[in-house]
Amino acid sequence: TNMNRPIRHSGDPDELEADRALSTGPQLRQLHGRRRTKLLGRSLSRVGRRQAMKSEMDSTYQNHKWELVELPSRRKPLPCKWVFRYKYVSDSDKPKYKAWMIAKGFKQEHGVDYHEIFSVVIKMITFWLLLAVMATEDLELEKLDVKTTFLHGYLDEDIYMSQPAGFSATGEKSHLVCRLKKSLYGLKQAPRMWYQKFDSNPCMYTRQLADESRIYLILYVDDMLIAGSNQAEIGKLKRSLHDKFAMKELGQARDIMFMRIERNRTSKTLCLSQSDYIYKVLKRFNIGNAKPVSTLLPTTIRL
Repeated sequence: TNMNRPIRHSGDPDELEADRALSTGPQLRQLHGRRRTKLLGRSLSRVGRRQAMKSEMDSTYQNHKWELVELPSRRKPLPCKWVFRYKYVSDSDKPKYKAWMIAKGFKQEHGVDYHEIFSVVIKMITFWLLLAVMATEDLELEKLDVKTTFLHGYLDEDIYMSQPAGFSATGEKSHLVCRLKKSLYGLKQAPRMWYQKFDSNPCMYTRQLADESRIYLILYVDDMLIAGSNQAEIGKLKRSLHDKFAMKELGQARDIMFMRIERNRTSKTLCLSQSDYIYKVLKRFNIGNAKPVSTLLPTTIRL
């Protein structure tokens, strides 16, 4: 690929400042507003972007997400783009970059490269019911995170996409396009394809065990909750899921759907709190230090 070409400095003072900030790691945190965004945009092309793109493409090749084919007549390939984000592992670490290959699904045509896009989501009343059963019967509740959630589903339609920038084939294959085998970020039907990996039940699954107990599994986008009293069966279910998907075990569930789970197993009670989420919203709009004021609510309001 053409991603191995050396990077040349343009001599731009902003690029030099970005390089100096990134080389010292935490100093980048001290930049704010548009200045920080501008320097991050420039630094991405120099420090972490290529490694992140290569990591994403390695995953793509390993999972056989597409194949290079001739573009059929009267078909237009979907354009694609790279999307980047960064995060800090700790205060002393340099920013880590992540890259995603995104298909521009807004250019899809109904009846040509997508049909149904509806995807079910668990009802909150079902979620609350499971938590009530879990608290009453003192069940274990574990959380798992599915990696690359929307990339597991197989497509029903023939979708063609341009070759990704920086990783285009050369020579005789330069004119070919990617025929997608699996779902990709940005496609309209991506969430639907993920849920079709399971059966038609709406996001909650139960199994009755030989000892008359039950094990429950709730699916919410890329998060899974497993509840049950039999640790051996829970471990067996997790191993079965690991065989099919790349997953990360998060241990005892402490949060889900922007809610923190506070549990007292002695009194068999469970509370849901959104205080952390509310604080993030306040901080986002720069009113995190505002003074709280008690506000009366109507007696008829349903909480």
